[in-house]
Amino acid sequence: MKISEFAALHHVSPDTVRYYIKEGLLYPIRDGYHFSFDAQCSNDLRRILSLKDAGFSLADIRQIMLAGQGGLLSASVGASGCQELYRRRLEEITAELDRLTHAKHFVESFIEPEKTGEPAALRPFGVPLSALSWLVCPHCRGPLTLESNQIEANQIINGSFSCPQCRTSWKVENGIFMVSPNPDAYKNFSSFDLFLDQSNQALMQAIAQNVRWLKSCINKYRRPVRTCLDAGSGFGFFLRHTYDLIPDHCLYFAVDHDPMRHQFLRNALASRPEVKNVVLLCCRYEDIPLRAGSIDQIIDYGGSNDYSWTTPGFLLDLLDWLTHEHSSVLYLNRSYDKIPFDSPIDVACRGYLYEDAILKDLKKLGYSIREKLRMDFTQRLKATNAFMDDKDQIYRLWIYLEKHP
Repeated sequence: MKISEFAALHHVSPDTVRYYIKEGLLYPIRDGYHFSFDAQCSNDLRRILSLKDAGFSLADIRQIMLAGQGGLLSASVGASGCQELYRRRLEEITAELDRLTHAKHFVESFIEPEKTGEPAALRPFGVPLSALSWLVCPHCRGPLTLESNQIEANQIINGSFSCPQCRTSWKVENGIFMVSPNPDAYKNFSSFDLFLDQSNQALMQAIAQNVRWLKSCINKYRRPVRTCLDAGSGFGFFLRHTYDLIPDHCLYFAVDHDPMRHQFLRNALASRPEVKNVVLLCCRYEDIPLRAGSIDQIIDYGGSNDYSWTTPGFLLDLLDWLTHEHSSVLYLNRSYDKIPFDSPIDVACRGYLYEDAILKDLKKLGYSIREKLRMDFTQRLKATNAFMDDKDQIYRLWIYLEKHP
């Protein structure tokens, strides 16, 4: 039998057979330029492969095979040596089985049992009735009239608000206040899962670091916060990871003009058993329906970037009318060391993507910096929108700011 036929018979490659011959584990008869394999060779290869599958090293296999070759080792040396190898390997296998059993139970603890029938209903989620005194017409800033047809657990699930002066109305749909939604806001991601699929590990690591820093600032700089504005809440990376930290008396206004992302966030929050006073406002920044000077704290987690990529202005400048003399800001955005000449970002919109311009404007708005960090990305980010370029030189700018009278 030739080497190719012998290899095919045992479902290995000819190179594998040559390797075992070279290592002195197979002894075919050499006939001129060719090897001839007999039944003994087949038995030897089957045993070699079985020992290999059992996790024995090449040195162990060689010792066992030599012990099996009559007369090569004394009977007592061969038997005792092999038994020691078998016992040692059995101990290793037993330990590995114990480790795998423990690992199996650990992983099983994270797997929810399959549910039959209809999926469990989400708890009611809507605009809290406690938020009504804070909401105003986005145009004239006058009071709104509630025309609701579904209220559950002190929350407006569906209904509408109207302004008697402007004679305009806006709907509340599935708990989301639809002021000026833009369904085409982020066409590049139709779902959160797609965002994760198209994001690289460096971005997900950065998000985890970002959230950890934001949470540390909340715990470090404890200030009375009755109202919080999340500017550009998106998929709710910040909100979902700090939900438990929201004080029970606090109204949390999450602003984004993408209804799809608000729907994702609504479902994520409605699946939580704890009830917080979260208001999902689907609107442009220019149309935020809140009273002037009503916000104690602004969360700017990526909102300034999204705004500056398309608009020649600074988001916190636009939102300043909502703050008061004691307001604070958690600012976390990407800043640029250099924007390529051929960047997709319009030249007129690049000013507030640089740290110097950002800090100058924050000072003009009356903010004092309590903490500032620059964090570089560990790897080059994969582009997740039309405004990112592989040649961008970017870093993360983390700032905690407070106003003082």
